[in-house]
Amino acid sequence: MDKIYASDRTNDIHMKIVDLCMQIIALSEEGIEITLDPPCVALFKNTIKEARIIKQRSKAELVGHISKGKF
Repeated sequence: MDKIYASDRTNDIHMKIVDLCMQIIALSEEGIEITLDPPCVALFKNTIKEARIIKQRSKAELVGHISKGKF
């Protein structure tokens, strides 16, 4: 029974990570639109790439949990 509760909690954590990544992407897109200076824009662009990678990793882990019946 403990694994059921643990997997439920880790699934919630992964969903929160996905949500936070989406917020980071939105903020970075706003930063790009401001175009303060090239280094700042480059940082925001890199941040978007990294947030997308993290988001996809958490989503893949959720799929793995579901396929193993851990939901």
